[in-house]
Amino acid sequence: LVSRSVVKCVFEGQDYLFVSMGDGGVVYFPAEFSTGQLGQRKRVVLGTQPTTMRPFNTSSSFNIFVCSDRPSVIYSSNQKLLFANVNFKVVDCVCPLNAAHYPDSLIVVTKSVMTFGKVDDIQKLHIRTVLLGETPRRIAFDDVSSTFGVLVDRETETQVSRVKMLA
Repeated sequence: LVSRSVVKCVFEGQDYLFVSMGDGGVVYFPAEFSTGQLGQRKRVVLGTQPTTMRPFNTSSSFNIFVCSDRPSVIYSSNQKLLFANVNFKVVDCVCPLNAAHYPDSLIVVTKSVMTFGKVDDIQKLHIRTVLLGETPRRIAFDDVSSTFGVLVDRETETQVSRVKMLA
């Protein structure tokens, strides 16, 4: 496989080396740039077509935009690398832009469109665990009552399934 781009960077005090590949993958290594040591190789698939990377800064953080048929942004939070999808189908090229009328912006180029945009701050995901005691099979949400319905399987003598309502 042929590498497409290489980014050497620091996320939250940790050195990294990223290499985008021709098969849609990105290989990355935690590193120690002062000694030239590379850590354990890791790989993530961010598309099915060749990927290229472009580093950029927002007012609060350093990020890497991955151009491909499934564009993504690589960033770090709490000493962990995260890979976020971008709401474009295919991105051919991206360029950071920091001008008076476009602070902390990006120019995103597709086959037929050039878009000026801005990356939103990454939102936190709030998770609450609900112990069901059974195996969940389906979930649905009712807007009117703001209620989730969960279809679960419970192994009993009669093999009966039931629905639990969660508010």
